[in-house]
Amino acid sequence: MAAATAIVAAYVAREPRHATHRRSQNVSLVGAFSLLAPSEFLAVGYLLGGWPIVAAYLLFYGTAAVLIIRCNVRAGWGRRHRLALAGGTLPTYAWHSFVE
Repeated sequence: MAAATAIVAAYVAREPRHATHRRSQNVSLVGAFSLLAPSEFLAVGYLLGGWPIVAAYLLFYGTAAVLIIRCNVRAGWGRRHRLALAGGTLPTYAWHSFVE
């Protein structure tokens, strides 16, 4: 899981080669996505068990990776978007540490 995350992060961190003409999303929307997506990853662990959780994780990781990569190639995607993407996950793991 950590290796897959590192590979996706390395791919997302590169400057896009073929930027599309569509504008990128608002930075606040990217931050909200990066706050909510890890929250559902952590919450599904309390709801499911066994093989259904594996299927849910694969679905969630695949969907998040596709959305991030598609947004990364849009015009206007920059450092603030990457910061929002990385910074949005921090509060999720902070609240989850209290639940554990």
